[in-house]
Amino acid sequence: PTSANEIDAALRSLRIGPLFDGFRSEPPIPTAAIQFMVDRLTEVVSLDATIHEIELNPVLITDERAIAVDAIIHREGDHV
Repeated sequence: PTSANEIDAALRSLRIGPLFDGFRSEPPIPTAAIQFMVDRLTEVVSLDATIHEIELNPVLITDERAIAVDAIIHREGDHV
């Protein structure tokens, strides 16, 4: 995805997508920070065609930012 709307649609298509609108007494999760992170990751991947997978887990989300606590980047030819 490359636009905010496409990123939002992709997020909401995930199994956890309904949780973005809030769950039980929890408020909705602000997706703008996640959209920004995905947009930046898209730029990184466009600079290195050997990247074929990025795993971010966990990602902490605040009103203003998404913070990847841990990341694994797999490139072509990596042996896992």
